[in-house]
This record gives sequence, C-alpha cells and structure tokens, in this order.
Amino acid sequence: MICEKCGRVLAENESSCPDCGAAVPEKTEKGARLKISKRAKIIIASVAAAAVTAVLVVFVLIPLIMPQADVSKYISVTFDSDPQYEGNIRGTITINRQDVIDRYLEDEPQSMSVNGAVDRLLYYATINYSDADGKKTGSGRNSVKFGDISKDDVLTVEITWPEEEKEKAIIAREEKALGITINKSPKTFEVKIADYLKDQGISLKDPVEIDITDYIRDNDLIFTFKDEGGLRAGVKVFENKIGEYTLKCDNNYFPAIRIYDKAGKYFSSIYLEFSKSSDLVAGEKITLDYSADNSDAIKNGILLTGEPVEYTVTQPEEPDPGKN
Repeated sequence: MICEKCGRVLAENESSCPDCGAAVPEKTEKGARLKISKRAKIIIASVAAAAVTAVLVVFVLIPLIMPQADVSKYISVTFDSDPQYEGNIRGTITINRQDVIDRYLEDEPQSMSVNGAVDRLLYYATINYSDADGKKTGSGRNSVKFGDISKDDVLTVEITWPEEEKEKAIIAREEKALGITINKSPKTFEVKIADYLKDQGISLKDPVEIDITDYIRDNDLIFTFKDEGGLRAGVKVFENKIGEYTLKCDNNYFPAIRIYDKAGKYFSSIYLEFSKSSDLVAGEKITLDYSADNSDAIKNGILLTGEPVEYTVTQPEEPDPGKN
C-alpha cells in the first residue's frame, strides 16, 4: 500500500503513515472486496446465461430442428374383404404407421423400440368422421370403422390430439425418443369413397331391392285377430320368391320375414314392426314398416325399399290363428 498524502510505501499492518501520520484509508480493502464482488457477479451472470441457453436449446431450438410430422397426410382407407354392396360399403380409416416411419424415420433401424414408440404415439391420435348429412358418424383412436356408406359418399375426417397433461407428457416422451414432433393442430380433410374404391380396384355388387311392404299391401297380408288381451294385428303366413331369394313369414305374432338363398339355406331376416300391435280397437289406424334394425339384411346384399303400410283395424270373426 502507498500513503496517499506523502507517497511512502506502507506495511500491510500499518494503520497510519510513520512519516506524516496520515491514517490509512479503508477504501483499499473495500475496493478489493468490490472487485471480488464484481467478479462473482460476472461468473453468476455467465452461469445464468448458459442455463438460459440450455433451456432455449432444449425447448425451442431442438423442437425446431426436429422434423414436424403431419400424420393427416398418411391416412389409409381399407375395405372389408366381404362382398361390398352399394349402400353398405364397410371399412376402416386409419393412420398408416409404416408411411410415417418411411417418411420421418427412414434412417432409423426398424427395431421394436422404434415401432413401439410409433404405435404408442399414434394411439393418441383420434380420428373422427361424418358424412355430408352428419347422420353417419364415428370416432376411434388411430383408426375408426365405418359402414352403410355409398360409393358417392364424401366423409369429413378430422384428427385431434388430447389436451390432458398426462397424455400430452406421454406424447412428448415418445416424440423425444423418435426425434420428431407431431403437428397437433386439428386437421380436417375429405375422404372420397369412390376414389379409394377405384385405387384398390374394388367393384361393388348390386344389392337385390326388396319392397316387402309393397308386397304385403298388394296381397292384403295384414289382418286382425282376437288375442287374450283383445284385438291384435299380425301378418299372414306367406312364402314368396324374389330373384334368387325366398322370403317366408311363418309366425303371425312376430312379423319377421326370413330370407333363404337359392340353395334353400337361411341367411338373414327382415324385421317389421307395427306402430301398435295389441290392445287395438276396430276402426283404429295403424302402420307397418321396416324395423330400425335390419343390419343383417343389408350386410347380405338386401336393399329394402318402399313406404310404410297403413292399415285400418277390423273386427275379426275368426278366433286366434295361433302360432304357425
């Protein structure tokens, strides 16, 4: 240290100058501490900057560098292997996992870990579809089945991803493992059934149109009979051949029309229902129509047509016809 008044060199333990008696100021010691403090601040600031940089790299730069996958570009539409009938085309809409792997993970080995990560990731993609009228709809994780579709139907398809934090964390983990990020913005696009049928070379079979209500009306097959509870409506027993099919009604109480193929083998039924079938009053008007559930007939190529049949209840003279 040096005396500020006379310039003599001072020993470290001297509190005053031996020559002029001037007190040794404390600012020298404070100055040293100040320099140390500034250095510490610089070190702390550098560490903090490095930490911020690391955070930016992990959460900003890496996601930007990682390929962003738009899985909506890799939708597959497959059709059931059974004969496809117009008006009842059935199949599945799914995300093609192999297309995703080939596009974004072409340099990765086709290991079980990669395949498993892709499967776990795509599981959380929900596929929703609806037809133009919004009457035919469906939803499923990664794939969704559809049915009762016509070749001219255009389905609106949307892919969505979960908002729950737990599921989002699982998705983020799989993305990190694969080195890709998923574009999770809702994607809506159209699926034209005719285009996929053409691409896959699928020819539709023409269904057999059956207007069973018209046949019942023309042949006056609805009748009223007496039951324990009063008057009841039923359909008379009949057998009719339409094309290769044979239609039979063999139960007055339960108006179900059984369908047999050309070999005489039963394979489906057409279910009918009355607007009211029991506790009837003479002169009352009721209707007979197809039941809502005729899925078996549709799947077997039977296309039901026709309008409901109106019937006026009569007062029968005959007793209960019984079950045939």
